[in-house]
Amino acid sequence: MNLRYEASYPAPVEIALAIMTNDAFLAELAGEMHARSQEVTHVRQGDGLVTELVVTVPTEGIPSVFKRLVGSSLRIVDSRSWRPADPDGARRGVLAVGTSVRKYQLRVEGSTQLIPHGDGCLFTVSARVTAQLPIAAGLAAKEAHSLALEILADQSKLMNTWLADPNRKVEQAE
Repeated sequence: MNLRYEASYPAPVEIALAIMTNDAFLAELAGEMHARSQEVTHVRQGDGLVTELVVTVPTEGIPSVFKRLVGSSLRIVDSRSWRPADPDGARRGVLAVGTSVRKYQLRVEGSTQLIPHGDGCLFTVSARVTAQLPIAAGLAAKEAHSLALEILADQSKLMNTWLADPNRKVEQAE
């Protein structure tokens, strides 16, 4: 199932990227997901940056057919690999979000970008949602698609909150 998301931010690309990769921002985002635990790692790869957010979230609210498979919580890994800035200042990267329980998997994989747009930037995600389950894989992919869009919307809302707060100082990504 294809996923497409787009949001605009009133900030330059490098400021938006600095916030998206900021530990405190990611901790707040994990809180929005009601995470029981979270861990953030950053790895420089040449001129690029890989940020990984690992959260353990409760499975409350998911259909009972899946809850029996996964239990009371899920470990979700959200990895975003950002390449160096393009000549126009855009940042492009790879998005890989997933969870595995035994041999079953839910994955959201695709591309993400921050593109200069007017006085700010445009954030986009273009991805594929897949589910490898013994039953109801289509329903699981549909649920994961809806949840991914909800989390991206929460991220955008939090981004705009951060951008509107004059007390938040975030250094630009290198």
